[in-house]
Amino acid sequence: DPAEYARDAAREIGKAIDGKGTVIVTQGSFNTTENMVSDAFTKAMKELYPAVRVLKPEEEGFDAPRAISKAVSLLQANPDAVAALSTPGGGPPTWAGAQKETGRKIIAVGMDYTRVNLDLVKEGRVYAVVGQPLWEEDYGAVELLDKVIRGEKIPWWTKLPAPFITKDKLAPYSELLDKVEAALKK
Repeated sequence: DPAEYARDAAREIGKAIDGKGTVIVTQGSFNTTENMVSDAFTKAMKELYPAVRVLKPEEEGFDAPRAISKAVSLLQANPDAVAALSTPGGGPPTWAGAQKETGRKIIAVGMDYTRVNLDLVKEGRVYAVVGQPLWEEDYGAVELLDKVIRGEKIPWWTKLPAPFITKDKLAPYSELLDKVEAALKK
């Protein structure tokens, strides 16, 4: 549920910034899912932390050098920014790169527990990632397809958790990636 994990991200980022400052929001593109995340995040942040100013979402794109350049520009234009939420899976490298280029440390949060993104959290270069259940979605889709083929009824909506993964919560996701990578080498 993208709206739910966006609300969770707002709660966690708000705590990390002590309910003060400006938060930048970037999207890979303007599309239904990322728009929903940005909208739900902004609404939750305003409800939970009214002193926080959330900027209108900006398009980060999917080209890493351009995305970093965009993030650098946003940090330079907003010296009061203390955090950023990036909705695409490439967001953690974007914001790690922008922090390095500007010399500013912010609470940066992106999506997806890829190896690169988990390493950035482990190194402290980004604060956290939202663990969109990509593996679980694919695995669950196969299970649901099997049930449909067998003539079984399936639920219309299957809600999967998308945890907020900080440095202290990395272990199970790193272990899952180790397992997947080992299976791919066979």
